[in-house]
Amino acid sequence: MFLFAILRTAVPPDSSTVTKMLNDNRRLFEQNRDLGGYLYPISSVPFSRNHWQQHFGCF
Repeated sequence: MFLFAILRTAVPPDSSTVTKMLNDNRRLFEQNRDLGGYLYPISSVPFSRNHWQQHFGCF
């Protein structure tokens, strides 16, 4: 097991830059998930209740 994390800063921190970064984070998370990886809960990938249920296998 190992932790892979990308720590990024939004410069400038305008809404379009932040939105793009969040979309990129989602894409990276989904690629990782599809390879069998998991999300570390402090990540900046917004998760709904349904996402958490799917993530932990609770249906």
